[in-house]
Amino acid sequence: GTYAPAVKAVYALPAPPPGVVFSGFYYVVALAVLSAARAANAPREGAVPWRAGFELGGYLFLGNLCQVAGLETVSADAAAFLVQTTTVLVPVLETTKSGRAVARGTALRCAVAFLGVAVLCGEGLAENAQLAEGDALIVLAALFYSVHVVRLSEIASNIDALDLASSKAAAECGFALASIAALFFFTPFDAGRAFFDALPAADAATLGALATATLWCGGVTCAYTIWAQSFGQRDVPA
Repeated sequence: GTYAPAVKAVYALPAPPPGVVFSGFYYVVALAVLSAARAANAPREGAVPWRAGFELGGYLFLGNLCQVAGLETVSADAAAFLVQTTTVLVPVLETTKSGRAVARGTALRCAVAFLGVAVLCGEGLAENAQLAEGDALIVLAALFYSVHVVRLSEIASNIDALDLASSKAAAECGFALASIAALFFFTPFDAGRAFFDALPAADAATLGALATATLWCGGVTCAYTIWAQSFGQRDVPA
């Protein structure tokens, strides 16, 4: 998708924000977009599903955190391939939870996909251990995304998609802002401090690129996708 290239473009800026800071920026945008959508569709029936949003948003936040960190060293095309490990992990998690055997065709496709991921990670390890660390983070992100898919299939059918998406965005935003605050108060967080110190002096091109990436990731790759997935999995199993 377009998420990885947008993140790589941000990392290419003269003084890029740390991944968790950039995530915090676009989570705010995503929450604003979904909140506006809810307001435009008022009145809503029922309470906002905060508990479900907290759980599902937590999986998405952890997955995103791993993915955005991995993208510091992994190319956008390799990351796009590795994150599709979800096609292997979702059937495995689903069958483990249900106790049903995996269909032969599904098992074969999973094996082929896993082999491709193993080859790509092996190449990264042979080239540079730091690249292999990035690969591992992307695969870990795929694990968190897969858990989200499985749990969403159990939850989504009973909750309005826009309400659920809004609560997930609120949880992601809260987790990101809490993480940034914790890093500022309890760690040196040199990269974050350097970014905010340099931000007032950034030129128009840098600010424009950062704003464009933030709006795109917040409005499209985050807000739209979490709503679309919440809506789609009301009727489509994991």
